[in-house]
Amino acid sequence: MLKNILSNWSNFFLSTLGVFILYPYCVRVMGEPQYGVWLLISSITGYFALLQLGVPMANVRFISKYYAKGDLEKVSQIVSTNFLFFSVIGLLVFLAGLVLAVLLDTAFQIPTELRHLARLATIIASANIALSFTFEVFEGMMHALQQFIVFNLIKNVLMVVRIVLTFLILRFENGLFTLAMLLVMGTVLQAIFFYFYIRFKYPEIEIRKRHVHLSTFRQIAGYSIYVLIFQLASRISYNTDAIVIGSFLSVSAIVFFTIANNFIVYSMNFIAGISDAMMPRVSELDALNDRSSLQDMYFKFSRITSFIVLPVCLAFFIYGGDFIAIWMGEKYRIVAGNVLSILTVSQIFFLVQRSAAFPILMGTSNLRFLTLIMIVTGFLNLILSIWWSKFYGLYGVAWGTTFPNLLNTACIIWFMCRTMKIHLGLYCYRGVLLPLSAGIFFLLPALLLRSAFSIDSYFRFILVVSISMIIYIIFLFLFYIDKADKNILLAKIGINFN
Repeated sequence: MLKNILSNWSNFFLSTLGVFILYPYCVRVMGEPQYGVWLLISSITGYFALLQLGVPMANVRFISKYYAKGDLEKVSQIVSTNFLFFSVIGLLVFLAGLVLAVLLDTAFQIPTELRHLARLATIIASANIALSFTFEVFEGMMHALQQFIVFNLIKNVLMVVRIVLTFLILRFENGLFTLAMLLVMGTVLQAIFFYFYIRFKYPEIEIRKRHVHLSTFRQIAGYSIYVLIFQLASRISYNTDAIVIGSFLSVSAIVFFTIANNFIVYSMNFIAGISDAMMPRVSELDALNDRSSLQDMYFKFSRITSFIVLPVCLAFFIYGGDFIAIWMGEKYRIVAGNVLSILTVSQIFFLVQRSAAFPILMGTSNLRFLTLIMIVTGFLNLILSIWWSKFYGLYGVAWGTTFPNLLNTACIIWFMCRTMKIHLGLYCYRGVLLPLSAGIFFLLPALLLRSAFSIDSYFRFILVVSISMIIYIIFLFLFYIDKADKNILLAKIGINFN
């Protein structure tokens, strides 16, 4: 599992680097209004993913389950049935994109000179999502069969190609068109590589008309309906802010908010590298009815994720505005930096559950409560963001996201402890408070360095963060790592006290 997590993280780091490089370049070349329109189009068309009806997650759940049992006929049925389903839905998505392109400038504050280009980019972006629907079955198979290393290698190579091409061909006049076409190119090439790899590696898994069964789809749909609602709530929680800002503030303001939100999104992607690798393993343990191992996984990954998340979130609080000023320019320091601080408040706790609780609940098909709480807090997020944006602008949108996330986290912890038969107080101590206390060893040196140095360059930023992180890791190793785990870590670097 560790290799899979590390390969997922390689994709995360490259994605983060791509955003770090491209975001200021795109804002500078395209301008805030045009790039704001692109961010708006991406947020709106992202909702088309809901038409997958949660089937991609079911792909991972059932393919990994039946492949572990050696039932290759059932695996072929699931793959073939989903391929047909996604092809039909992809066509519907493209038609919906055409309608959206016509209505785009009537629903949002699109500058007059960008309306024609925005419609064209919307159509192309919708076509990209339609194609990704058809090809999603290949990506789901790669996940379910735990081929994360090859999966991320292909994605990383294509990402580098897209970054290079963006620099080479992006121009202000047709920036929206260029970005949309590059997305389509990446989607098609990725699907081609995945298909031929699967055909070579797993020739026994077939996509054939004879494997398509209505009963198979019904089985998947029974699981998928909860995932669909869950994904709807997640989309409302994390992808609606740009739509709210574009409707009630301005498309240019989207850029300021998204600068800060990028840190949150990529933190979640980083944590998803753990949870994505966990879910196939959870499905296997569930098939074997190994409840004890599932309990251990919840405790273990809660602690591990807490130790990882803490310094990251604290760095957002302390150095976020400084880094944004270095990266994007001084004009973004205060507003984007404050938005980042607000959004980070809930992420310290939510990201831990995103890593530890979500894959266990999904991998065991225990989604009813999670779906309910996600939909309630998702709509609460939307209502608060709209309401508070009228009074507090971007800060109101940020607080409208943060408060529901805190409520969401508390409910998930309670439900997990109840479902896994874990004492709530014991988990709060071992899984929340104890790991949280380790943050003091990053917080104190970071604050001291922040007061001693002016963070006005990448070199100084990397220096103070590195020093704070080294101190944090030393104290973490001394006081928070069990003796057995210490010996394992020391043995891996060639130190053995036995």
